[in-house]
Amino acid sequence: MTAFKLIPPRSATDLLASAGLEDGMTILANLCEAGVVKAYAQSMERVQPTGAREAWRDKRIPADVWRRIIAEGKIADVASGTVRLDGSPEFGGGPRYTLIGIRFDPASVGKAASDHGHDVPLPAIPMAQGPARARKVEKPVSDVQPPAQTQPLSPPSRALVPADAETVTVEQAMRMTGLGKTTIYAMFKDGRLEQRKAGRRTLVTVASVRLITG
Repeated sequence: MTAFKLIPPRSATDLLASAGLEDGMTILANLCEAGVVKAYAQSMERVQPTGAREAWRDKRIPADVWRRIIAEGKIADVASGTVRLDGSPEFGGGPRYTLIGIRFDPASVGKAASDHGHDVPLPAIPMAQGPARARKVEKPVSDVQPPAQTQPLSPPSRALVPADAETVTVEQAMRMTGLGKTTIYAMFKDGRLEQRKAGRRTLVTVASVRLITG
């Protein structure tokens, strides 16, 4: 069995913060839902409405569970490493989940930080208990090639936005805020940025951009 070097939630958010990304726990949850960042639970239990119970150890947390964590407002609980999701009518009465010992893969967190903030070195991480089950497509962190070096985002700029513009494109919003695309879409979800649709295009209201840039 191979032990993986995984990091606790607080270390993962610190890694994002070192790349200039704020509200790290919300960003982590959205990236995990999107499959960009890998997260595991040392113990995960699922109880169906019928009472049928399933349990796993050292299992990667699937996207649909992250979707419920976000929808049920349990993102803050992730910081403690333990999350409990109660069955509710909104989700068909269940199932219930209990996640204990939530840990993150530092390589995928570091790559997300480099892609959406600026390059950061991976921290020295003590060996922690991680996924013990065989994983055919995943390797220990020590065998993973370091994230490709990317150019940092340019500083925030409003120079290319007309003074009377009511909306801008996502790319313009990225230039205005200095944020990456994933962070912009995360802000759509939590309401900090207002989006509008123009056919198949996604636009961002200038007013909401100015609220977060001051």
